[in-house]
Amino acid sequence: MEEKGILSDGGKTKEENREIAKQYFMAAAEKGHKDAITDLGFMAHEEQDYKLAVEYYKMAKKLKHPRALNNLGKLYMENLVPEKVKGDNYRKAIKYFEVAAEFGHVKALYNLGFLKK
Repeated sequence: MEEKGILSDGGKTKEENREIAKQYFMAAAEKGHKDAITDLGFMAHEEQDYKLAVEYYKMAKKLKHPRALNNLGKLYMENLVPEKVKGDNYRKAIKYFEVAAEFGHVKALYNLGFLKK
């Protein structure tokens, strides 16, 4: 299902394709596909619906998905988490990057270096 979401084209506009992709991702997410859940979070992130992005990333986090952990860390790093608590975002970003890095996520290692420089 996720692959159909990624490959969806069929001569439609970018917005139509995005909606079709979202439908495929949602169908896969309902079956517990962690990449699809993370991709839904990324789509919400791109649409600047940070509250929804956090919800999806946290769902994928429970499934130990490194990309979701890294993306969640980025939201905290950029102070985009809706329920932000002053001073906590930096610590939470580091925590999520460290866990993602433990799973071998290279961008998380980079983000840790960026935060600790």
